[in-house]
Amino acid sequence: LLFEFVAAVSVNGIEPSSGAESTLVTITGQNFAFTSELACTFGAVLTAATFVNSTALTCAAPALNNGTVLVRVTTNGVEWSSSSVAFTYASVPSLTSLLPIAGSVAGHTAVNISGSGFTASSLCRFGAAIVKPTLALPTLLICASPAHVVGSVPVEVSNNKLDWSNSGLEFAFIADIELSAVL
Repeated sequence: LLFEFVAAVSVNGIEPSSGAESTLVTITGQNFAFTSELACTFGAVLTAATFVNSTALTCAAPALNNGTVLVRVTTNGVEWSSSSVAFTYASVPSLTSLLPIAGSVAGHTAVNISGSGFTASSLCRFGAAIVKPTLALPTLLICASPAHVVGSVPVEVSNNKLDWSNSGLEFAFIADIELSAVL
């Protein structure tokens, strides 16, 4: 019989700290090891973990109701970290409308985004460009459009930079009109 002493696993961080089902989180801590029993618990729900290195691993958040749960780690399936980190389940934001639906290629158009599930940490994404709202209420965000070439881009919202809405709404960037003469 061979016994091996291993240092106790501890956790001290999680990124992102909020999200929806299937959000891939990175958990940081100490003494993580590459084993077949490496796992996380979100509350009482067990999920497999992927080893990154001795201080980081990833887990996909399992399906749970909205609310906050404690996350712990094991490397042997028996002993769990005595420390934990909090993960808050929140629905992915939902968008219902944009107003206006078009603006200048120069950007700076104040766009009212209506929907639900918005928080103070919500971000707006116009195509690939991410902008912070100038106003964030639970059902309304106001975001300034970024500069962009002529064309339409999808507009989506996230509360954690990872889980984005899937609204199908688009914002059109139009060329500025130049007045060449007044008759």
